[in-house]
Amino acid sequence: MKALVKKTPYAKDTYLEDIPKPKAGHNQVVVKVESAGLCGTDIKFYNTDMGKTKLETPVVIGHEGCGKIVEVGEGVRGLIVGDRVVCETSFYHCGRCLYCMTGYHNMCTNNRTSLGSKVDGFFAQYILCNADFVHKIPDNITYDEGAMMEPLACCVHAVLERSSIKPMDNCVIFGPGPIGILTAQVAKAAGAQVVLVGTKHSEKRLDLAKKMGIERTLVFDEINLMHQIQMFTSGLGADVIFECSGSEDALKQSLKSIKKLGEIVLMAAPTGCHINLWDDLVLRDVNIVSSLSSKTSSWRTAIALVESKKISLMDLISHRLTIDHWKTAFELGSSKECMKIMIYPNG
Repeated sequence: MKALVKKTPYAKDTYLEDIPKPKAGHNQVVVKVESAGLCGTDIKFYNTDMGKTKLETPVVIGHEGCGKIVEVGEGVRGLIVGDRVVCETSFYHCGRCLYCMTGYHNMCTNNRTSLGSKVDGFFAQYILCNADFVHKIPDNITYDEGAMMEPLACCVHAVLERSSIKPMDNCVIFGPGPIGILTAQVAKAAGAQVVLVGTKHSEKRLDLAKKMGIERTLVFDEINLMHQIQMFTSGLGADVIFECSGSEDALKQSLKSIKKLGEIVLMAAPTGCHINLWDDLVLRDVNIVSSLSSKTSSWRTAIALVESKKISLMDLISHRLTIDHWKTAFELGSSKECMKIMIYPNG
């Protein structure tokens, strides 16, 4: 089968190869991949020397995907050939540590392995999945929507499981990329009053966000942002801020824009950013929360939100390419002149 293989942890060492189709073992299923999403992490894996701790090479990359079960191994319950499914990024977790036993297998301390980094991922015609992490999708969810369930689950985890957001909270999201727009939609679905912030270079993305139901947007460079947020929040500052850009400027602006007793959720973060912990956080009793990946409950909620049409996904797609044109996909992703790129391993 065709598969996009990262041969070593070193930059660019990635090739479209013909490798054996996987076979289902105990409690495993083989899925024919109908649609796969290109993530910023995939682009980082391609462009950067990652080191052996991040990648176990050679490995098929790609951790966002959707398809149809073509083989079911022994011991699998509740799944049959022909089921349309998505799969969480986990392939193995111990099930015994504190985090696994409390539903946070994304924090497993005992050699957790993930699709697309340490186990073969979705940029292949077929993928082997641990049945414990496979979710069936309803008929009204397309394969493309299914392939975007992973980033949506991450946003669900941040908004509904990590933050303390409440209906009618004033919520500000920095970064109008796919994660920022999905986070804004989830916050809106939770009943919050939402404003999405971007730079003058991301005005097209802000326009797309409006098309997808995010009515309030602000351009970082052209206004007194703190003043605008004060107006939006009746002079108090935001109740909750989600930082989705990874920008140092955005993080510093978040600290200026959050109200006393407010909460900042870090879904991305710059390295080496200087923060005055006493003045910026302690004196104002501001909570800082981080959010990483997702857990099983995040996926169930994400699927329900899309099934009920409370979340819109399809407008995020800017490019569709077969796996034969994977280099074009990665070039587009690296240039950031795109939103969501979908790759089709089976044409």
